[in-house]
Amino acid sequence: MIKLTKADKTILSLIEYNPTITEKKLAEKCHLSKDSVRYRLRRLEREDVIKGYSSILDYKKLGYDSYKLYLKLNCTQKQRKEIREFFLKVKNTFSIFESFGSWDIAIALFAKTPQEFNKIENEMLNKFGNIIIEKKFCTMIDAQLLENQFLMDEKTEATKIHKLWGNKKNLELDETNKKLIELLHKNSKERYVNLSDKVNLSIDAIKNRLMNIKEIMPLKTTKINYELLGFSKYKAFIYPEKYSDEIEEKIIEFLVDNDKTINIIRTIGEWKIEVEFLAKKYIDVEKILSELNEKFSNNILKINISTFRKEQILECEKLIFSQ
Repeated sequence: MIKLTKADKTILSLIEYNPTITEKKLAEKCHLSKDSVRYRLRRLEREDVIKGYSSILDYKKLGYDSYKLYLKLNCTQKQRKEIREFFLKVKNTFSIFESFGSWDIAIALFAKTPQEFNKIENEMLNKFGNIIIEKKFCTMIDAQLLENQFLMDEKTEATKIHKLWGNKKNLELDETNKKLIELLHKNSKERYVNLSDKVNLSIDAIKNRLMNIKEIMPLKTTKINYELLGFSKYKAFIYPEKYSDEIEEKIIEFLVDNDKTINIIRTIGEWKIEVEFLAKKYIDVEKILSELNEKFSNNILKINISTFRKEQILECEKLIFSQ
């Protein structure tokens, strides 16, 4: 586990959802020189705390819907590896993670139609139906990513919220826009001059195209290795009882106010909300969920919780970049 200085924590908090922030601005926030900030960034990259810089893609703007499969398995380690390898080859796979708790393995996918998702599910059942003892699925309505300052010793700003994967559209991409998205997905810090050289367009043309595809690529991020910093990721599933739009809004407000919350997903399925936490101790998450149950005892039937293991984020890259 790597120990961070106060300046390191400030830098990571500022760049997580703003990787293109200038070294000058970081230096001002940290009360350091630009050279010192540059050195710290390079060290964090070298130590694998910073794993890269990327851009989040909103596949709903390209006509896709989100589906999630949660599987309880009775299998060997070899069979578990085989089911992971199966989904790693499916171009619709956004992420895979294993867990301790309610489920053994979960898969998030994007598909344009229920028939497309059904085909993937049937292929899975044909290959692995004999080891799946329970299967649940839900669809995502939308998601909120939270800029929480949980690395900081003291919270100094209100939590910023990024809303994604909401309204569905059918936007089209030409080959140049696909190439731009691919380049910025691999490195969200790519400079305009480099983009210009790689797609053979002027810098002004690049800027215009990026404005036109902002809905598809709404957010730049820094990939931070929180596991290396001693954090674990937990996912909670909130099952409703006496429920309404107003109750849902209040539950989400409660979750947003907690500095361990990193994202909130509204779903259609048995549970209404999925929420992910980053925490160093399981007891910290238990405390949050205990407070949530107490505050909304008449509205929440139950809460299930899982601990993430072996998470792989694929982000459906083949849906765009292989075409």
